[in-house]
Order: sequence, then C-alpha cells, then structure tokens
Amino acid sequence: MAAERRGLILVVMCLLIVLGSTTAKAAGNGSRRVAGGATMAPISITRRSNGLVMSVDISPGPYFVSELISVQVTLSNQSLKAIWYQGVTTANIRTPSEGRTTFFLHFSGGSPPHFVMSPFLQNGGGQVGLTKLPPGTTIHMIFLAPLPSSGSPALVAQAHLYDRGPGIGNYFPPPMHIFAASWPSLPLTVSSRVPTNRALRLHAAATHVDVIVPHGSLPQLLYQQTSRCGNLQTGTSDWTAIPSSGVSLSDCPYAASTAQVLVSALGYASIMESTKKAG
Repeated sequence: MAAERRGLILVVMCLLIVLGSTTAKAAGNGSRRVAGGATMAPISITRRSNGLVMSVDISPGPYFVSELISVQVTLSNQSLKAIWYQGVTTANIRTPSEGRTTFFLHFSGGSPPHFVMSPFLQNGGGQVGLTKLPPGTTIHMIFLAPLPSSGSPALVAQAHLYDRGPGIGNYFPPPMHIFAASWPSLPLTVSSRVPTNRALRLHAAATHVDVIVPHGSLPQLLYQQTSRCGNLQTGTSDWTAIPSSGVSLSDCPYAASTAQVLVSALGYASIMESTKKAG
C-alpha cells in the first residue's frame, strides 16, 4: 500500500488536573485551519453562580461523527469560602479514575449515524475522596472525547461539588446543586461523513493490530484497550500514546479470550476493533 502507512498499535479519555491562582487557557485547544486558509478559534462557554465560575473550551470545528476532540473544563472559586470537589490536587495525575470523578462530560441529542463505544472504555473509574478548593483557586481538566453522534448534539460538562468536607467515617455530604439548572453546555453541528483524509483503518491480527493512516499524514495516534482472558478483564484506563514500537495484544493462555481496541488521534476519526478467540 504505497498510498498508506501501517503501524503496529493497540486502547478513552486523557486528562490533566492543575491547581493555580488564575484560570489557564485551553492548553490543547489551538485554532484550526479550514478551507480557504481561514482560522477557526476554539469555542467556549462560561457559567457563573454564587462566586463559582465554570467554563468549557473545545477544539474548533467543523466536526464529524467519531472525531476525537479536546475539551478543557475549568472551575474557579471566586467566592469568599472554600468548597470541596471529588478528586485529588496533584498536577501529576497519570490515570483518569482519580480526576475524572471531579468533572465529567456527556452528550445529549444528535442523530444517526452514531459512534458507539464499549461500555468498559467509557468507565470513569472508582470513587475517590474530597479535596478542598480554597477561594481564589482554579482547577482544570483536559478531556479527549470522541463525538458520539452526528446532527446537533450538545456537549454538557458537570462536576461533583460539595459545600463541606467529608463527615465522620469519611462519608460524603450531599452534593451542591449550584449549576444544576444550567451546567455549561455547547451545541455542536456534526457531519455524518468522515473526511477521507481524517479516516483511520484497523486490521486485527492474532497478536497485534495494524493501524492504517491516510496518505501524507503523521497523526499522534492514541489508543485504549480492554481484554478478557478467562475470568480476568484488564485494559488501559485512559488514552495512551502509541509507542514507536507499537503495542501488541496480550497473550492469553486460555482457550477463550476477547479484546477490544479503540484508536484515534486529535482531529481524526475514532475506530474500534474487536477480536475473539473461541474456547
């Protein structure tokens, strides 16, 4: 395939949490060039309530179904008292289970065709403790999210917020409903057609997965994976950059095994491949 490039791969959401005194601009949400050389800036929305400011910035369109987009969610405490959020304070989070319980995204509306992900690859991880957010402090998180529908879906960002810390026995207090009536929501226009130069293809072999990218492109490929070997289910918990050597499917000593691989790149289509070995 002279017009295509192959690479070994394997495989949904990449995030960072950062604490600071000021609100950071979207680190991964740069402008995008479109036909005619015009530049489209990221789109954003901000909600304010009782001294809290929550905003969402996403990478610019035009969009197409299954495209992997960058979404930054920011929460700033501009009130005179502390609040608590579910998550951790470190800027060195390496797994999504801690941070993703603080903010979470969902999409409403939209129309076929849809991009349906494995439920395992959508899990946000287990519950973690509460962390104090003092006045004048900001946290933010960057998600990588595939667009699940075409048409006119809306992206909604929410958060687990509390007006006090955990009680006796580390029990969580009732959550705050400060943004409940109006969480930040961005309406999108999403094409049902994937551009040829943004489409990826997968070819699953017994021990690995080949990724075929459009001619002339060198995207930073990312993956997630889940596999079941006997009664043991394992997998990645976040988007992971594919190493130059590629990633092999795990070797299962049992007769029956399954694996699911999700591959994408920012601004490219997401694609999932399933393999199954009968017992």
